[in-house]
Amino acid sequence: MQVLGIECDKESFSYVLVDRLESGALHLTNGQRKAPPNSTRQDSLSWIYNEVRDLVTALQPAFAGLKRADLGINSSNAVLQHAEVDGVVQAALGSLTLECESFQWKSLASRLGASNKAAAVVDLKSREAFRQVARSRMAALGTALVARSS
Repeated sequence: MQVLGIECDKESFSYVLVDRLESGALHLTNGQRKAPPNSTRQDSLSWIYNEVRDLVTALQPAFAGLKRADLGINSSNAVLQHAEVDGVVQAALGSLTLECESFQWKSLASRLGASNKAAAVVDLKSREAFRQVARSRMAALGTALVARSS
């Protein structure tokens, strides 16, 4: 089953597509899409919505996983903008009727069998099948590996 993992930032999203086989997961592709510079917030969000739809249409995953913004008591404007992008991504996936499971780092690390984010990143980066995936895309990779797996 091919699963698309996504992690957002305030102006972009990263993705990793894996094929989860009985013999193990295989990395298929990964990348990052960033909104055009100097665009309004509304234009950036609209652009991200369309990019997610185009990506899903091209890759045709069976399911998606999303690494959600880790909101805290003192969330900054950047974290709140990240959460906006999360919502736009979920809306785009929903418009294509692609199911999505979302995670914050704590639950993602736990599902990967790690004690925390740092341990999860080290484990993922050490796996031979994923060495070509950039460290900045480890959350997207993790969500692709654990979404809908239990």
